[in-house]
Amino acid sequence: MNMPDVSVIIPVFNAAQFVRASVSSVLDHTRASLEVICVDDGSTDSSGQVLGQLAASDSRVSVIRLAFNQGVSSARNAGIEQSTGTYVRFLDADDTLPPGALDLLLAAARSTSADLAIGGVMGLEGPADAPGTMAQGNGGPVVTTNIHESAWLRSVPGHHGGNLYRRQLLQKHQIRFDTDLNLGEDQVFQAMAMVTANKVALIPDDVYLYHRYRDASVTNRSPSLRSLSDDLEWRRRIAKMFFRHGLHEAGLDQHRNWSWSIRQYWLKIPAAFSLEQASAFFSLFRSMSAEFGVVPWNASTPAGHRHLLEMIVSGQDQQAYAFLATDEARLA
Repeated sequence: MNMPDVSVIIPVFNAAQFVRASVSSVLDHTRASLEVICVDDGSTDSSGQVLGQLAASDSRVSVIRLAFNQGVSSARNAGIEQSTGTYVRFLDADDTLPPGALDLLLAAARSTSADLAIGGVMGLEGPADAPGTMAQGNGGPVVTTNIHESAWLRSVPGHHGGNLYRRQLLQKHQIRFDTDLNLGEDQVFQAMAMVTANKVALIPDDVYLYHRYRDASVTNRSPSLRSLSDDLEWRRRIAKMFFRHGLHEAGLDQHRNWSWSIRQYWLKIPAAFSLEQASAFFSLFRSMSAEFGVVPWNASTPAGHRHLLEMIVSGQDQQAYAFLATDEARLA
């Protein structure tokens, strides 16, 4: 049997309402030879039945059934293990691909001999699928680069759905999703591929449609100590990875960007946590700052936010906690 061009891996958990459209968007709009691997991650709705119907109607679709819900990272890893395509890409069960998206990525990867091809991601808002503000494309013609040449890549940009990975790269370096992270696992996976890829092809076209309203976005959820610590931890892992590959300044930038990128959580802390709980997070933040030996702000950090960070780094937890509840903090 010939090796398919692309293995598309779709983790599925209670997505019966959406997964048929997701799979169809892969099968209907490509000239590439495909295998679509749907991983039923212990669904309790009718997802399993829908997947069975899809597999029965198209030989390109196969289903892996996990005995219980293990999380999206385990589901994606199970798909990688079964995949046989020259390239691999991932699609969430409540998202879709625009027509021709796979062909564009595949052509870019082949023409440049790149291990990784990255296209744009369009965010869609609301049931009417109005375009949102999420845009990942590089805005120009196909560009071939690598992480040592590209500051954009060193920022670990965007949503991993826009990426096409050479499967041999994933196998050679045993690149897998971290199952002990509840968020940020896709950024760590991307970073591992970026630092090991021989070349990265960037294309300006949108190759993934992220139906933002369908999921419980991290930015809309109340924070938990786990979500706060994971948001720090995935950035820490990327920073250490960059250091190992000689990208010292990029590693420090990952650390400096922590405080601003998780600002979505800071203002929710007084309502969500007691002072004791907040202090536990502040302590974790301090330990990570000390590990890299750099202050978590730079010249572009707004004065009010820097004031908050200075209090946290210096151990003034009670003052920082009180500051987060003020109008000054919301305007910082």
